[in-house]
Amino acid sequence: MGIAARLLKNDDPAKEAPSIRWTEESISIDKQNSGQSKSVRCNEEVYTVQQSTSADKKWKAAHGRSSETGTLRIFVFNNGSLAWTEPFERPFASRIANNGSSVFLSRNDSHTLENTVCIFNSSGESIINDELAANVASVDITYDGCYVAVVTKQPESSVHIYNLCSRSKKGVYENEQEDMSLTKFHQRNDEWLLYLSVKQSEHPLYAIDTDGQVVWKSERLLSRTPFFTRLLKKRPW
Repeated sequence: MGIAARLLKNDDPAKEAPSIRWTEESISIDKQNSGQSKSVRCNEEVYTVQQSTSADKKWKAAHGRSSETGTLRIFVFNNGSLAWTEPFERPFASRIANNGSSVFLSRNDSHTLENTVCIFNSSGESIINDELAANVASVDITYDGCYVAVVTKQPESSVHIYNLCSRSKKGVYENEQEDMSLTKFHQRNDEWLLYLSVKQSEHPLYAIDTDGQVVWKSERLLSRTPFFTRLLKKRPW
């Protein structure tokens, strides 16, 4: 192996990517919403909904429209029983944690690029509400309900991370590469890392911690970085 190859090699075994499986809960929103719909009855009305399930399979978050009145509503179920529900404007995606914390996304207007992130605790109390000046590509929540990550599309192309314990936004971090459409949290040594990629058929391209620091890059992504940029980041002198 040459000197340059040794300097640029991504050889920290502690930072290798895990075997991420892009499941239905982590694929891009556009593809997830093309799946089969389900029916929910509420107040004598039948709602056609899309739903997501917690890692332990005990909680479900759903959003949909009444076939009778056209009313839009979100739902959270615990062990098959309705925990709470409320009307909700233009919902289009959801995720839910093992503790019942949930995140729902809404479109502010069909003619704009604005989406809203709405995060609730298990009883349906709103704890974070954040308007984004961009469309959302992907969203994930840690299974313990500590963090939510939202990845936006161009022109912003960033990662928004929220801390549910402090009920606040941790930060906004620019993507290492444009058009990240897949995101998934993975826990390593009691630390949550967020892995991102473009295609469902591929492994992650890179990972960040909850402070937005890049902790791992794939060889595929490194190969796309200019030689001298990579060399300077390694700082071998």
